[in-house]
Amino acid sequence: MGEVLFWVITGGGGASFGVVISYKVNLVLVPASLTVFLVRRTSEQNVTDVAHRWLRVADKLDNNLFIRTVFDVVNNTNWEKTIRASFRSLFLGNTTTLINIMDKSFPELGLKRSDCQEMNWTQSVLWDLDIGVTRNGKNSFLEGTVYGVKYFKEANFRRLVKVKTMVDPDNFFRNEQSIPTLPSSWK
Repeated sequence: MGEVLFWVITGGGGASFGVVISYKVNLVLVPASLTVFLVRRTSEQNVTDVAHRWLRVADKLDNNLFIRTVFDVVNNTNWEKTIRASFRSLFLGNTTTLINIMDKSFPELGLKRSDCQEMNWTQSVLWDLDIGVTRNGKNSFLEGTVYGVKYFKEANFRRLVKVKTMVDPDNFFRNEQSIPTLPSSWK
């Protein structure tokens, strides 16, 4: 159980499964201005080439640049299913510096100044943060599934719920976005 519980706590948040009594924080300097962007590419926009390049450069990008990539299936303009990649980023710096870095290291994404939004750190924390909550009542599993699947993806969310139900069956350690337990009728 130790290895599974460690996986859960590092990915699912300690507050959902118990009390974390200590942790280490590595502080970084945060500039006054941060830049965020969300760029999406579909099959019609050469997502395969962009994703292939992403795999080759992701670990070599500037240390002040974080880009998360999520793939999903969506309908195109003809209502046919297509693959889409979403590139969501946070850069510790201004738009001009980011554009220069991206033009040199990942031009295939085609990042434009109009894709970028400068803000302070507090604003960046709130950028696309609201994914849902649970009120921890009789419908907490269904409510938790709404945001849990968005955040963790289906398979990981189901695994987290299974472990949470084993470790904390009474859902003692809970908050508005904690991993819910399975309803007693489903156990």
